[in-house]
Amino acid sequence: MTVHQIRMLNTAGIEAFRTYLNQLRSGQTGSLPRDILFDERQSAAFPVPLEIEQRKFRFRIDFCEYMADVFGDTPYHLIAGNTGLWSWLSLWFFDQVCPPGSDRTRRPGMDYRHILSSGYRYRHRHLLEGAYQVYHLYGMDAALLLCSALPHENSFHHELAGRQGFITNPVIINVATELYYDVRHSRPKTGAGRGKTAGALRRFVDVVNQLDMTYDLFSMQPKKLLALLPPEFDRWKSS
Repeated sequence: MTVHQIRMLNTAGIEAFRTYLNQLRSGQTGSLPRDILFDERQSAAFPVPLEIEQRKFRFRIDFCEYMADVFGDTPYHLIAGNTGLWSWLSLWFFDQVCPPGSDRTRRPGMDYRHILSSGYRYRHRHLLEGAYQVYHLYGMDAALLLCSALPHENSFHHELAGRQGFITNPVIINVATELYYDVRHSRPKTGAGRGKTAGALRRFVDVVNQLDMTYDLFSMQPKKLLALLPPEFDRWKSS
């Protein structure tokens, strides 16, 4: 199994990666530029010597568990928001975050999915750092947000992690998990992410925003927040 020291892309490496993403969007099928990963002109050593393998991950949370083991007791300030690190990791795992289709083309989407953005608006959209940030906050309690395959956010991650007042509030995350996560099948409950379904995710976001105007949700117990939800949410409490 391939094992290497973790590195970080520098400005030149990030621009080379960005050029490759642009080429993919134009329909090109060139080989993955792995030389960027270890070229001294395009990358630098991570401050802490850490080894990483090429592994396959079924879900985003599996990736997060593995990276937590890799990082060990590395200070989190060296990890969080580190554009060079997470862009390097995206290229390292690129066959998983952006796998080729049957015609060998890849669909990378926007750059911020692979090259970490410094602004909060898009930071959570990075397929790897966005997931790991949530896992760092909540561990396995964040399974609802991280139970999709590595190349994909699910709607729960997008709607909850994209709102700072939600993702930093453990009460909201706890209640969302209680309502919408199917523990038995390790996936969201059927229909929970659909916008037009009564009591589903988008309605939860709207109601919580309304309640936040009246109540201090940070100091509230999860059971209290559940009790405040209107009757349309009852079906999710018992399912």
